[in-house]
Order: sequence, then structure tokens, then C-alpha cells
Amino acid sequence: MLYIAYGLNMDREGMKFRCPTATFLGIAKLNSYRLEFRTFATVVPDENSYVPVMVWDIKERDERALDRVESYPEYYRKETVEFDWAFDDNHNEKSGKNKAMIYIMNEGRGRLSRPSQGYYNLIKFTWTEYGFPTEPLQEAFFDSKRAI
Repeated sequence: MLYIAYGLNMDREGMKFRCPTATFLGIAKLNSYRLEFRTFATVVPDENSYVPVMVWDIKERDERALDRVESYPEYYRKETVEFDWAFDDNHNEKSGKNKAMIYIMNEGRGRLSRPSQGYYNLIKFTWTEYGFPTEPLQEAFFDSKRAI
């Protein structure tokens, strides 16, 4: 099963620990969504935005581990979304659309609020490491700060 990550599960070392049979496939764009922080990251529909994501091939065992980490179904739900490929694991350009599972925070499970500095820094490090534009991340952080 294809799974796309936009927050903590973008960290390859962390994923290797949590989901040892998951395979990193590449990076992509989740169009028509924007990143938000409600203490933890989520994505929300927004026709004028996009979120860089990492694409993983996960097995059933990995999905069960992710369900625990994401507090599924209480805190996050699973949806199937369409994404646009950007690069594969070898940084070769890849194009086309595909569908994958994503965790999205349930309505009523938080309002805009600032993430912890450690959580934010881990996501920012991964975005920087893979050359993702940081504007969507910075916008989400500043929006969460204004909500306080």
C-alpha cells in the first residue's frame, strides 16, 4: 500500500524504527492541501496550496504500527488522496499521478496551536534535507503562532 507522510513520518530513521518493512519510494506534492499545526501536523483542503510529501510502500504490519502512532481512529483518520510524483528515491525525476493513504486529523481534535520546538525542528530538518520549499511549513508555523 502507498502511504504519504508530511510530518513526523518524513523522518527516514524514525520510520525505519517504527515500520521496519516500509520502503521509501520518493517525494511528491499533495496539491490542493495546506499544512496546519494543531499542536501536531495535519493537512486541510486548500485549492491554492500544496504540501510536499514523502511516499512510502508499507505493509500491513507497518500500517498497524502507524495506526498506533497516529492514534487512529480517535485522533487521526485515514483517507485516500491523489498526489503528483516529483522524484524517486534516487532523485530521478518522476511524473504522473497516483493515490495513497494519508492520516488527517479528525475534526474537533484541536485548533490551531503551536507545535513544540523539537517537533517543528524535526519536520523542518527533513524538509530542508530533501530540498522541499519551506514556505508551506513556515506559513503553517506562523499561522499557529497567531492563533495563540
